[in-house]
Amino acid sequence: MTFLHKKQEFNPQELSDYIAPDCHGLNFFEVDNGLRDLLHIYMPDDLRQHMEPHFNRLGEISGNQLDDWSRDADKRGPILHARDARGRNEDWIEFHPSYRKMEDVAF
Repeated sequence: MTFLHKKQEFNPQELSDYIAPDCHGLNFFEVDNGLRDLLHIYMPDDLRQHMEPHFNRLGEISGNQLDDWSRDADKRGPILHARDARGRNEDWIEFHPSYRKMEDVAF
């Protein structure tokens, strides 16, 4: 059985149209119109007005510090320490400090 594949030529400019822009430095809450629209639909007005400053602050953190920490953590994955220098079982995981900072924000 033979499969014929047509070679497709792509213009790099066309491909870049399908890649999401880098949002670093932006407030993720402000740029997410879909989320804000859903809040208007599903959240009572008084609760939404109370929560919006908190969402706005979290959006600011997400677009700046949290984004920096996640990029840093992606470069330095967790390290499993299965044994110590003498071969005894230790089984602990060393996380980069950026992971811990992200945990502090999440929890």
